[in-house]
Amino acid sequence: MRSVSVVYLPPDADASCEPPTVLKNNFLTRPFTMLVEMYGLPEYKGYNPTASWQ
Repeated sequence: MRSVSVVYLPPDADASCEPPTVLKNNFLTRPFTMLVEMYGLPEYKGYNPTASWQ
């Protein structure tokens, strides 16, 4: 019989793993999302610059 071990780590334990960033915008601000993605996405819990247009 095989045994399985599981190690639970806090989310910030590995700095190389980043959660995905999803920009949720309405139809008026959706074109500005392309500009934000050109320069880089904000951090996971960071400020969404396109949200200020809503």
